Amino acid sequence: MLIRRRTIGYGLILFTAFFFCLSVVLWIGIPAWLNSPGFLQHLRDAGFRDFSWHVRRVGFTGADVGHIRIGPEDGPPISIRSVQIDYSVSRLFRREIDGITISGVELHCDLTDGNLTVRGLDPALFSGTPRQETPSADAPFIPPVSVGHITLRNAVLIFNWHNSRFRIPVALTLSPRSRDIWHGALRISPRGQNLMADADYHLLTRTLQLKLRAPSFETERFADLVSRVPGLFLAGDLTLNLSAELKTSPFSLSGFQADCEFRNRASRYEDLIFLPFQPRPDLSASESTDQPHGQATNPPSGEPVRLVVRKEAGGWAFSLSDFALASPVAVGISRVDGTLKETEAGFEIDGSGLAGLLKADPEAASGVFGAEEPFHLGIGFSGSLARSGEWAFVLKNGDGDVNLLPAWRVRTGDMTLNGKSPVLDIAGKGAGGGGELRYRIDLAGLTGAAPAAEVRLPSLALSGLARSDASGATATVTLDAPGTSVKAGETDVQVAELSLSVRLNRAKDAPFRADGKLTLAGGKVRGSGIQADGIRISLPLQWPWADSEKAGRIVVTAARWDRMNIGALDGFIRQTPAGFAFGGKHRSKLLPGAVVRLSGESGFMGQPHRTVLRFDTRHKVVSPLDLGRFAPAAKGITLSGALTVTGEMISDKTGLKLGADTVLEKAELRMEKNGIVVDGCEIRLSLPDLIGLRSAPGQQVRAKRIAVGNILLEDADFRFQIESPRSFLIEKGKFAWCGGNVTAQALRILSGGDDYDLLLYCDRLKLARVLAQLGGASAEGEGTVNGRIPVRFRAGAFSFDDGFLYSTPGDGGVIHLTGGEFLTAGIPEDTPQFNQIELARAALKDYEYQWVRLRLNSEEDDLMLGIRFDGKPLHPLPFVYKEDFGGFIRSGTQLSRFQGIRLNVNLLLPLNKLLRYRGVLDSVNNN
Repeated sequence: MLIRRRTIGYGLILFTAFFFCLSVVLWIGIPAWLNSPGFLQHLRDAGFRDFSWHVRRVGFTGADVGHIRIGPEDGPPISIRSVQIDYSVSRLFRREIDGITISGVELHCDLTDGNLTVRGLDPALFSGTPRQETPSADAPFIPPVSVGHITLRNAVLIFNWHNSRFRIPVALTLSPRSRDIWHGALRISPRGQNLMADADYHLLTRTLQLKLRAPSFETERFADLVSRVPGLFLAGDLTLNLSAELKTSPFSLSGFQADCEFRNRASRYEDLIFLPFQPRPDLSASESTDQPHGQATNPPSGEPVRLVVRKEAGGWAFSLSDFALASPVAVGISRVDGTLKETEAGFEIDGSGLAGLLKADPEAASGVFGAEEPFHLGIGFSGSLARSGEWAFVLKNGDGDVNLLPAWRVRTGDMTLNGKSPVLDIAGKGAGGGGELRYRIDLAGLTGAAPAAEVRLPSLALSGLARSDASGATATVTLDAPGTSVKAGETDVQVAELSLSVRLNRAKDAPFRADGKLTLAGGKVRGSGIQADGIRISLPLQWPWADSEKAGRIVVTAARWDRMNIGALDGFIRQTPAGFAFGGKHRSKLLPGAVVRLSGESGFMGQPHRTVLRFDTRHKVVSPLDLGRFAPAAKGITLSGALTVTGEMISDKTGLKLGADTVLEKAELRMEKNGIVVDGCEIRLSLPDLIGLRSAPGQQVRAKRIAVGNILLEDADFRFQIESPRSFLIEKGKFAWCGGNVTAQALRILSGGDDYDLLLYCDRLKLARVLAQLGGASAEGEGTVNGRIPVRFRAGAFSFDDGFLYSTPGDGGVIHLTGGEFLTAGIPEDTPQFNQIELARAALKDYEYQWVRLRLNSEEDDLMLGIRFDGKPLHPLPFVYKEDFGGFIRSGTQLSRFQGIRLNVNLLLPLNKLLRYRGVLDSVNNN
């Protein structure tokens, strides 16, 4: 019994000693050995070249390892604060571990050129790791040790991108649902946004079932990253739900579905502005009529953009809906549905969609292109990709299950466009990197309206062919718009044929080139008295834009203005580095033999945009030209002389400017019917503003001789200015008349005016010549008169109001007046009045006067000329005084010497007949 007790006692002592020794080994020995330089050197020899740790505890219930470093000591790429392993002795014997908790992980990465690399990690770090034999793909994978859970907490992924550092918190939990199924839960939280993933991995079948969720991802939190794409700004909430089932060995995807929604707030890319989508056009009538009439079609709480992708039997199905742009084109994709299938030959895609223009925002910028009412177009597409590399696709419009509008109406700025539903036909085929594309787009009944113009295109067709291969790419584009017409105000332009053809070419390693030609034929212009026919334009084009030796042609076979045949135009146009250069000749029908030379250039490549047209002509009118061909009222008025015209038209950002300088020399103007002749006429007219009909001041009209009936004017010189189409200013004027000078004061003539007053100042007019021209008698003698003559023009007729001429006091003269028989015409010979006038007529044949006065007044259409003389006859007169008669009577033999006699002569002259001006005034007033 005693021996038995001793045996038990020794056993207890021995077990205690063993347990103590084992505890010392676990708590002290193993950590010390694992932390020893020798063990670490053994790891380095095994391939872990840059590795360190600190094993803090190894016990019966767990182990604790801290300060794990992989990589260089200064800035390691991977560091772990602690790894805690929980277990029990009994479960270790069953190859089971309660759990592993990893805390404080920092992983440093670099994102360069799209590749994610661990910073500073030597690729040969694990180069000495023994090569493990790859298990068979058919053999199920069973881990040698069962772990209750693996937890990763307080982990941070740190990566550098474009000199910026980003920290992304990561949390991960792995736990077995059974011996062959592991469940994982991952949460990534960049900038407070959560991206969560749940996965079940079946070890026996090597199948992964994955679910990924992003319930509300605010894109504004990543504005600094998005802004690295120039011009891009995203503002909205992203929602993502993804589920997938796949096999890892061998890899195969048995199920997949992704549903992504983006609720936009204010996203844009450069000039592209995204907006919440309007309700789809295929809503039911009850739904679509809930909105009040006139409400904006793009409500702030519009539909989010949605993309759905799912795997189906034999292929994939996808759907995109509710995508919209506000600028520069208000366009939206209501839906696109399609399938992608894999066949023995390759892949096939098929689907349909609904896209179109949205209603334009009335407050949008003037350049935004949108519809007055939403217009949608059904589109069908199909395509294939063979395993050999051959591909083909077809895109056509038309969708039977959508009630499309038969016509559309859009707006861009102040212009609206209308048309019928377009017809699309696009097809392509090829192999590898080469192929061809054929397309045709037809628009019918296209009209455009702007505040100042209207355009009509009965048909518009855009067609072409594009090819590409290893040597480069070529393409042809043809635009046809026959029957085009433009109406702007009173001007109507019609074009029978209008086409643009372009050939594009881009050889390998060579710049892009394009050659084209714009053709216009059968053009007509009508409006504002202008008519042009037979307009043809042929214009070669090339790109890159440069100087071209190929010149096009501009032809106008006939032009008319106000029913007058102006003539024809034949010119050229060619491309220059800045734009176009053009020139030509206009052969005038108005001035037979006259040729107007044209030249100019238009620059629109770069700034500033500027167009210049220069014109000049030099023509001598040899045969008298009847001005009636310009204005019917001027019929019978002929002109001859030498005409020179030079001018320039400039159009730039300041507007349109047109100026011309005109010189008429050695001209002769005749109005045979009215007895008016102008010889030696010279006109110099500078019009810096021909559009506003405004001349420079001080323009000049000169004439050597002007004959108006019995009136003869010489050396006329007038200065004038055309102030506007309704105002003409005579600044000053002078001319020689009756041996003296006459000056005229300033006079402004207004369009439609018929009441003007002009004051003529006369200086040293020879009396005899004045009496001869005004009185109709022959007069000779000395002496001059001065004064002023007020002339009034009213209702198309001239009149005089108390005009007077007088001789200089103390400066008399002698007058010889003959041929005055008309003074006594119609007066009976036996009356005192007849004898008095006979006495005056006889005295004026040789009369020495001390002073003379002439007064001019109008009585209706006649001129009342009153003449008063104070002087005496130079010779005795055959007149005697008879008391019984009460005056002087003519005597056959007896003469009387008069020592002094004062004569008053009043003449009533038919002024219209005298001047022969009435028809001229009527012509001027009518034109």
